Amino acid sequence: MASGSPLLAGEGENLGKAQIGELFFKERLLRLPSPLPQRLAIDISEKSLRLLITVLISLFLAALGTSLSLQLVQNRAANLNEQTLLSALHATIVAQGIRNEYQQAMAEERQPPPMTQALLARMMPAGALLDKRVHAVADDGGRIVASLPLSERLDGRRLDDVLSPSFITEAPINSQAMTPLVLASGEEAFVTMHDLNPYPGSLVVLQRKPDILAAWRASVTRVSTL
Repeated sequence: MASGSPLLAGEGENLGKAQIGELFFKERLLRLPSPLPQRLAIDISEKSLRLLITVLISLFLAALGTSLSLQLVQNRAANLNEQTLLSALHATIVAQGIRNEYQQAMAEERQPPPMTQALLARMMPAGALLDKRVHAVADDGGRIVASLPLSERLDGRRLDDVLSPSFITEAPINSQAMTPLVLASGEEAFVTMHDLNPYPGSLVVLQRKPDILAAWRASVTRVSTL
C-alpha cells in the first residue's frame, strides 16, 4: 500500500496537468443562438471570434477616420467661404463709408477730409481687422496713402508692388466676392477692390490664405490631439 501511494499521486498530478492543459489549449466552440434546427446551428471557434472582433474594430476605426477626414474637408471649405464673404462685406462697408464722407463734403461745399489712417479706421466696422485682414487705400496714381493694420507697413508703396500688375488691370471692381491671387511676395491670398468715387482712388482689402484657414487648422490640431 505504501509503495502504491506515490504512483497514484503521480498519476493524479499528471491527470490534473492534462485537464489544465486541455482547459487552456483546447479549441473551444461558441454556439450562436439561432432559430434554425440543432443540426443547422452555427458554431464559431474562439480563435475565429477573436479574429472577427479584431476585424470589426479595424473597420470601425477606418470608418471613423474617413468620417473625420471628410468632415475636416467640409469644414475647410465652409471656413474659407465664410471668411471670404465676411472680408468682402467689410470691404463694401468701408468703401461705402468713404464715398459717403466725400459726397457729404461736396454737398456741403466744404473741403473733403484728407485720406488718413484715422479716417480709414473710422470707416471700419467692428472686427474689420480680425483674422489679419488688410485694408489699403490707394490714390489715383496707385500709391497707397492709408492702410491698416500698421504692422503691414504698406503706406507709400505701390499697389502693383503689393498685389500684382495683372490684378490691377484684370480684377473686377466693386465685386461682392474675393478674388484668389498670388501676391507679389508669392503668398496666396484673396483680394477685392472698390472704387471710391468721388475720392480719386480705390480701396483694397486682402486676406492671406493661411490667415483665413488659421481657425480651421486649429480645429484640425484639436482633432489630431484627440
